[in-house]
Amino acid sequence: SFLMQGYAAADPRVRPLVFVIKKWAKMEGLNDARVGLLSSYALLLLVINFLQVRTPPVLPCLHEIHKSKMQLISDGADLEKLKLLDAVHVFKAPPSQNTDSTGQLLYEFFEYYSKFPFDQCAISVKQGRSVDKNSKADEMLLSGGQWIVVEEPLSESNVSYTVHHRSAFLRIRSDFMMALESLDRNPSLGSLGFTIDQNTS
Repeated sequence: SFLMQGYAAADPRVRPLVFVIKKWAKMEGLNDARVGLLSSYALLLLVINFLQVRTPPVLPCLHEIHKSKMQLISDGADLEKLKLLDAVHVFKAPPSQNTDSTGQLLYEFFEYYSKFPFDQCAISVKQGRSVDKNSKADEMLLSGGQWIVVEEPLSESNVSYTVHHRSAFLRIRSDFMMALESLDRNPSLGSLGFTIDQNTS
């Protein structure tokens, strides 16, 4: 989406990190909402929110620094007109003070979500942080699975509603933990199952 383009353009580490995590998820069979796992969009939002909560942040909360523009979109402004502009300029973000390498961020991503309290908290890119899951229950469309709650930044629906079953949630959590253990043993993409061709493609 237009908003996601703004986040991707905000820092040069975003695109390669998203690429690697989506590729890893696909190899692990996690990137398949049709069978009750995670969609590509849910993974993207997990990455963005993780980058928002680093210390210091890698990504800002665009809803916070561009309140008036986001309000226009929420009020039904013509997105087609906005899309004629460059997302980089529409949602310009200040440079990050975070100096972690992409490799460090990859390790920290798996560490963060291996320990994340999904039973208590929801992921909110809109607010740039995690929020109490119960506080979002009335605002979000929680008719589907609630094991993982990832808020869509504009509609505020749960984009990870496809995770219906506890077994699917436990598999996702387990794969995050195993990826972290693999990187602990061997801090390279090869430990996650990447080949040289995949690393460079």
